[in-house]
Amino acid sequence: MHIRITQQLKMVFSFALLITLLVVVLELINWAPSVIETESLRKYKTIELVKRKLHIERVYIPAYLPEDLNLKWPPSEIYAQKKPFVMVITHFQQRDSREPGLIVHQVDAKADYRPESKIKFRVKRESKILIKDREGMLVTAICEDETPCNQVSWREGNFMLTVIGKNSQRDIIRIARSMIPDS
Repeated sequence: MHIRITQQLKMVFSFALLITLLVVVLELINWAPSVIETESLRKYKTIELVKRKLHIERVYIPAYLPEDLNLKWPPSEIYAQKKPFVMVITHFQQRDSREPGLIVHQVDAKADYRPESKIKFRVKRESKILIKDREGMLVTAICEDETPCNQVSWREGNFMLTVIGKNSQRDIIRIARSMIPDS
């Protein structure tokens, strides 16, 4: 009788050990892709690193930032991904605070996805505009801190570009124009 109980305890212990081992192996299998996968949304230090690591040929950034907007260069934060679709989010910090003063979203046009912005605002008016020869949408808004802010969006090649800033309509349009390559 004593031998039978010992054998049963060994079987139960072996079964429990096997189940525990199986759970650990499954957790490792679940964890491994996040370590290996470099194409999901991550923070990067530079635009060049985004291009090199994700093999993104073109990252759109402003060639013009008005000096009076008091924005820091280079971008303070850059987030990018290649899967499930290409997206690059670039934040330009204001010099006198830790707040973003300008944000650029570059999203695959086929994705039908618009990232949430760190600059929160209430829309006052939307109007169609031309940015060089591209049709765009200008959104006039009020930021959470009751300051004016604006957003302009347009399609550039395979991407939807959106520029959001705590600045005037004139400045946001000039910044957007500086992002369109000369033909």
